[in-house]
Amino acid sequence: MPTVSTLPLYYPTVKKAILRYAREHDLPVPGGFRVDIDSFGVPAATLLRNVEAHAHAPVNGIPGNRDWPYLRKYGLPANILKIWKAEQARDIVEVSLELRAMRWMAKAIGEKEQFGMNDGPWLRSVHKVLDKNYMHEKHQPYCADIGFDAAYSLGAKVPIARTFRGLNTNYCPSIADAIRAGLRGNDYRLMQVSFRNSLPGDVLVFRWGNSPVESHLGRARSKFDGNGWATWEANTPPSDKGDQSGLGGGDGIWPKYRPAGVVAVCGRLVPA
Repeated sequence: MPTVSTLPLYYPTVKKAILRYAREHDLPVPGGFRVDIDSFGVPAATLLRNVEAHAHAPVNGIPGNRDWPYLRKYGLPANILKIWKAEQARDIVEVSLELRAMRWMAKAIGEKEQFGMNDGPWLRSVHKVLDKNYMHEKHQPYCADIGFDAAYSLGAKVPIARTFRGLNTNYCPSIADAIRAGLRGNDYRLMQVSFRNSLPGDVLVFRWGNSPVESHLGRARSKFDGNGWATWEANTPPSDKGDQSGLGGGDGIWPKYRPAGVVAVCGRLVPA
């Protein structure tokens, strides 16, 4: 939802127009759909997808400029276009942050640790830069150091440790909790993203088996395909099997594919 809006009750206004269209064209309204809530939600997204399909518009269930031509006669005021334009600009900023982080990781593919000790020249060179913000403990797992801290701090040019003071940026459970809580920093915040709405570059935090604790982290390098994601990951073997134990050729930074069942939470860095 826009942080600053000249249009009162932004989402109810959009939902009223969608509902009017649906009723005029005898489209079913999903259970749980409510106009009087200033948020969008799953029922509204489902109805909008049905409306978009009926109107032969691009279908994604997220209100935007492409919905204006066929919804304007159902009560959408003209100034909503300014709001959507501002949202689009914000989305471009969000995606570029994630893409820069992902591209930084992609360039590191094939970098390996040495001696199975979570150590080595490349890791030391990265940690030396990050140590401006915190001191990494030697020989500790580094999936979050690389996939979260370094990818944002060095790839997206956002100093994560300074942005989120007090957040343990090399500990997966802390990152997962921060994403779920929508942790706000100085200029940015972490936002939880549904699997369906995830984008390349988003942070994926993994949990293995029946463990209640998140223990690994990577970056999506594809959209969610309905089953999982192609990923970039650090402190992981080059096969798609297992965790970050080194099975299959030693720990390093490798492309993987992960099913949705092992992903505990998906998150994104956005302007606060």
